[in-house]
Amino acid sequence: MNELDDIWYASVGRGCNLLLNVPADRRGLIPEPDIARLRQLRALLDATFAVDLAKHRPVVASNLRGADPSFAAGNVTDGDPATYWCADDNTIVADLEIALGAQQPVNRVDVRETIALGQRIERFQIDALISGTWRQVAEGTTIGPRRVLRFPTVSASSLRVKILAAKACPALSSVSCYCAPPEVAITASDVAFTDTTTVTMQTDMPDATIHYTLDGTGPTSASPSYTAPFVLRDSTRIRAVAIRDGRASLYPAAAQVILFDEASFRPGIQLFAPPRPGLRMRRFDGAVTSLEGLDKRTVAAEEIVDQIALPKARPADHFALVFNGYLTIAQDGIYTFTLRSDDSSRLYIGNELVCDADARSAWESREGRIPLRAGTHLFRVEYFEAKGQELLRVRWSGPGFDDVTIPANVLGH
Repeated sequence: MNELDDIWYASVGRGCNLLLNVPADRRGLIPEPDIARLRQLRALLDATFAVDLAKHRPVVASNLRGADPSFAAGNVTDGDPATYWCADDNTIVADLEIALGAQQPVNRVDVRETIALGQRIERFQIDALISGTWRQVAEGTTIGPRRVLRFPTVSASSLRVKILAAKACPALSSVSCYCAPPEVAITASDVAFTDTTTVTMQTDMPDATIHYTLDGTGPTSASPSYTAPFVLRDSTRIRAVAIRDGRASLYPAAAQVILFDEASFRPGIQLFAPPRPGLRMRRFDGAVTSLEGLDKRTVAAEEIVDQIALPKARPADHFALVFNGYLTIAQDGIYTFTLRSDDSSRLYIGNELVCDADARSAWESREGRIPLRAGTHLFRVEYFEAKGQELLRVRWSGPGFDDVTIPANVLGH
């Protein structure tokens, strides 16, 4: 959901169209998991932008075009897109201050230029009046038809839009501000551990309460309250919500911590000679509809590659790839592999399926963890593409590093 949310703010939130390229499946329908994710995004946006805290609130401007009330500062909060505030000619620096009344949480601001007059603003910032002191909470360059800015929740009694540079006298049709539902972040000292791990939770609204469960069920206001970091000694599925004034996180935060026994660490294999650089990649063409039975297909192309990625030479649709070779681990530890693909991919260490990103997971990355001893391990990644969008991304985390592309110097064949 966070990824879809980011896409929305990077497109609609910057005055552009939202183009998701959601592919149809082999039935000619949008897959149900994609539909569910889109509905979740709709619900999140509806909850975030339900109440404009600036609507009909008083506004003061540092400059008003010709002292003409038809360009009044209050036009930016009147809810009418046909009215706007404008500064005098040759005025390219100006402020608008919106009084919100009592201190209240704010974490989104939506600013729109009077785009019929052209895009004028080149640089601006948003300030919040917090306990009597102005503090910058966001900044941007161009605004255009729409610019939605996110920032950590603050409790503000006023907001100020400071236009720092413009090509011509600035004109704004609206300024709105909102408070998205409270969110929770769950962190663990180790998500995969051999002894204990310490869990910490944090909400973006300091006066919200956090409620959590450790059995995978949905947390409610009746669930235990989080007050301080706590220690876990077993594999646990953690879920948490934040609640403020009866308003709860729209979707619970979730985290999985996994206990691994020392005996479960997979040893490396013995080789008569060091692996040669690169993985062996084989491509299979034709009506590929799954990852099953690839070993029985005819190889269409084969080469040695230094990274796991889609090759430039490939059909537009209907093909599969298999990357085979070795992965050399320098240190004992628990390693996390992350796949994101469209249509499907799998990652194996030896004969163990570590991560499976099936055709339903194009929106999301899939993770798998495995405890490994230092040494060389058999390594295999499979991928197939039916039609539509093509995507394959493989990353890993381990002792001393986090979520990076698997480097070429640890891959061999």
